[in-house]
Amino acid sequence: MPYVLNLTRLPEFRDDVFYATLNNFTTIVWPMLRAITTEANVEQVFAIANLASRIAAFAGLASLVRSAGLDRPLELLLAMIVLTLTSLLQSFSIVGGHGMFIHYFTHSEVTWVFVFLSVAYLYTGRIVLAYVMMGIAFSVNAFIGLWLFGMNSLVMLLVKRPSTVATFLKTLAGFALFALPAALWIYVAVSSKHEAVDFSYIDYVRSYYPKHFLIEAIEWKAALKHLVLVCSGLLAARHLPQSRFWVALQLSALLLVIVGVPLPYLLDNRFIFNLHLLRAAGIGQALATVLIALAGVRLLLNREELAMRVIGAVVLLSLAMLEIRIIGMAVLFVSMLAALPGDGFVARFDRWGIFRWIEARRKQLASLCVLLFVLALTDFFWQHRLDAIQGFKLAVSLGVFALLVFGYNRRMEAGWSLAFLLLCYTTVFCWHQVRSFEENQRFQRTLPVNQSWVELTSWIRNSRLHGPFLLPMDDNDHVEYFQLQSRRKVWVDWKQGAAVMWSPDFHRQWSTRLREVSALRTPGELVSYARARGIRYVVLHAPEAGVPASCRLLKRTPGYVLYEVR
Repeated sequence: MPYVLNLTRLPEFRDDVFYATLNNFTTIVWPMLRAITTEANVEQVFAIANLASRIAAFAGLASLVRSAGLDRPLELLLAMIVLTLTSLLQSFSIVGGHGMFIHYFTHSEVTWVFVFLSVAYLYTGRIVLAYVMMGIAFSVNAFIGLWLFGMNSLVMLLVKRPSTVATFLKTLAGFALFALPAALWIYVAVSSKHEAVDFSYIDYVRSYYPKHFLIEAIEWKAALKHLVLVCSGLLAARHLPQSRFWVALQLSALLLVIVGVPLPYLLDNRFIFNLHLLRAAGIGQALATVLIALAGVRLLLNREELAMRVIGAVVLLSLAMLEIRIIGMAVLFVSMLAALPGDGFVARFDRWGIFRWIEARRKQLASLCVLLFVLALTDFFWQHRLDAIQGFKLAVSLGVFALLVFGYNRRMEAGWSLAFLLLCYTTVFCWHQVRSFEENQRFQRTLPVNQSWVELTSWIRNSRLHGPFLLPMDDNDHVEYFQLQSRRKVWVDWKQGAAVMWSPDFHRQWSTRLREVSALRTPGELVSYARARGIRYVVLHAPEAGVPASCRLLKRTPGYVLYEVR
């Protein structure tokens, strides 16, 4: 936002070190938005950009689904409904905290359309176009472009193999055509004399945001859920054409994460960290989710076996309705395992007859999958209660299973009926989600502490006061937005630490100030610190007991007070 609105042009920010670093942030997205954004239209521009990004992502997702062989209208409709609803493509990835389909606009999420299209083009043999998509992704977010380049190149060499040297050179040229300008921009930024790293990068990451980079910040349950999901995706690949391609693709994505686990501990290097390899788990999560959905659709529309249809329904309903918990991942894994055929490739490794046993007991295993799904859906393992939305999900699920049995016994095609039922569920569920979101927004706006903060920052923005302002570090939910909301400089806040990644020279100022201010506990200590460093204004929590009498009260709200230090 500060870059897009060009706030450095304001007198208040002409010497602001943090805002000055934003010129080193290399992506084509923000300069494009900067050309059309003003204070008057900034909300509309970001809202439209967010909507356009999401529409493009789903268009790319639909292209991937069609490329994978689900090109009939019913197959495409079922797959897209489930992928729209699944929590596995919402919020942030289980491991690494990579943004999936989040509720606000960032440049990283713009890359999803190019992720899906690059895979779709590579799968269908349009290799040059695949590399063009990777090059565009690089220009939007360099490390995501590098993930795709490494991942898809490995798949191409192992599975696709370019037919001629000329084709291989064309693919590299396609990537370079769009990636080279951004690469040159990055080179100019990192070759500056201010870019030397004279501190421990791993210690900086630990103090700022370790979840993106370090396995030590990942809970074992999250790692287990990701691993089970990837295993489910590998099993799902068995139900798709050219299964070797999908297996190789998922393993290459997993390889990025595996390499990213020890690498930051072995090489304390800025560029190694800035590859964000642990975040590549988000790509693996998305690919596994898509493949499981595709396999679920194929199983659901199976005309030969009722057990396979039931397992397919469990898979699709689990994706659409279950939250991201270990039991939900277990339902997907057990379902994919129960649907695995005992012939072909897997038969070579079936010395003990495990897959033949699975095939012989498919009906019983399908019943087990249904039971596990119902237990997971009703929160049986946690709360032993059923709320309204869970009851609605259960009713829809039972309706799906009933339609399957009825259609199978009557030799009728139940696919469109199932799609209609899922569309009805989608409509009701989305209405419920929108209503819940609006209620939460109203609640947040009416919270006294939030109203107090808006009142304070609005007053400062309309005043003639000039920063920097010293703020308490125990209120990050508000403090990190102060500089943008009030249009005044702050002495330090936690969010500024991100700038170290593209401007290491900023680390000394940020880390020193953050450490000093975080150690301050009382209003008296904050005021003494401000006086010693020539900071004129201090924001404190109300009530302000312990503020020296020499300070002058400028503004009081129910939650905050602003003092001038004398």
